[in-house]
Amino acid sequence: MKDQSKLIHDINSGLSSLSQAIELIDTDNTNTELLSQITPLALEKITQVLADWEELKNQIRE
Repeated sequence: MKDQSKLIHDINSGLSSLSQAIELIDTDNTNTELLSQITPLALEKITQVLADWEELKNQIRE
C-alpha cells in the first residue's frame, strides 16, 4: 500500500502526462502512427490513475 503523499504525487503526475498526451494528439491528430503509440499508453495511464484514486479514497475513508 502506498502512503497518501505518494498516491497524490502519482495521481498528479499521471494527470499531467495524460494532459500532455491529449495536447499532442490535439496538435497532430492526423498522425496515425503517433495515435497508435499514444493510445495504449494513455489507456494504461488512465487505469493506473483511477486505481491510485480509488486507493487514496479508501485510505481517506479509514
